[in-house]
Amino acid sequence: MHKIDYEKFCSEVFNLDKNIRFVGIFDGHFSIIKLRDGLQSLLTPEETKNSLIDTYSRWKTRQGLSKKLGKPLYAMAEYEKVKRITIPLNDDGLILVSTEPSTYHEIITKEILGIRDKYLSG
Repeated sequence: MHKIDYEKFCSEVFNLDKNIRFVGIFDGHFSIIKLRDGLQSLLTPEETKNSLIDTYSRWKTRQGLSKKLGKPLYAMAEYEKVKRITIPLNDDGLILVSTEPSTYHEIITKEILGIRDKYLSG
């Protein structure tokens, strides 16, 4: 797989919808963490790091069930203040996106999958 321009990738994701708050990419280490300009993070940097580690661990658990259920396509968690979408980047990488709670995550998720596929095939 070729090297993905994570800055450009994040910009394209942010451009999908003004309600996207956060985009992070984890590919074995913290590759990039971006918060939309003008917003304040709901978590401290340490809480963000720990949350991403937990998300990665949960994703690996989901992958363990793939022989019976099929490959996980994405996961979404809804909180009072945000929705969090987790999408596989590749075998070991994840795309993490937070949106405002009122956002239609199904539409954004499909659009992010399209961006991901474009980068992985390009």
